[in-house]
Amino acid sequence: MTQGEPFRLPVTGGVLSGLDRAGGETALVLLHGFSFDKAMWSDQIDGLNEVYRVVAYDLRGFGQSGRPRPGHSHLSDLSQLVAGLQLDQVVLVGLSLGANVALAYALEHAERVRALVLASPGLPGATFGSPRPPDEAADVARRHGITAAKEYWKNHDLFAPARASKTAEAALASMIERFPAHQWTDKPQGPAVPSVMGRIEDLTVPTLILSGAMDLPIYESAARYLEATIPSARREVSPTAGHIVNLEDPKFFNAAIDRFVRNLPPTT
Repeated sequence: MTQGEPFRLPVTGGVLSGLDRAGGETALVLLHGFSFDKAMWSDQIDGLNEVYRVVAYDLRGFGQSGRPRPGHSHLSDLSQLVAGLQLDQVVLVGLSLGANVALAYALEHAERVRALVLASPGLPGATFGSPRPPDEAADVARRHGITAAKEYWKNHDLFAPARASKTAEAALASMIERFPAHQWTDKPQGPAVPSVMGRIEDLTVPTLILSGAMDLPIYESAARYLEATIPSARREVSPTAGHIVNLEDPKFFNAAIDRFVRNLPPTT
């Protein structure tokens, strides 16, 4: 079972709930995907903490953190978390929504980010060729209610590879079940992640992109675009994983992060 020092960190208009597991000097800050929470990082907290300080927290509106508020910003929350935990330069590790937050944050605050790991990223501000899966689930919620939307979301094609693993399927179902679903019930809160389009090529932070070969095409396209556009980026692909790479192939995920971080230039 994952252990770590729990924290409740006050931020503007709310509170962030997380775990801070002491290890080495380099801090990894883990940002989860939509409808998930910090529990998705169990294998990373347990597998990486001997070498790194691992911080995992619930984004606002998810898990045990506060409700989203009009005008709230995941980027502001992350800045306050970095300051509140007295972290220096951090390695941001995000999956899906979390990857989008990490990317946007690095574009705004490159001096605070030592490196980026973007797993199954999207492209905030881009026009996808087909509806984004979270938007499809939100439409079900509006038409049929939260319970129906959670059932739809749990069985979405996005998670078909995860459902093939009993461990990943159980973790997925548990997180979706306790998802507060504020985003499906409250009035629109405004964009939580600003557009990154037109700025990606300016990113100088060392970047590792992690993908699953069985992910949906829209995320494959986003990953390839980021790989080609971020000057410092390189990409690794798990042949057996889909969208939730860290749950579906944790050995690949942890080993890729460890290799990447160990080979970063020393901090100055």
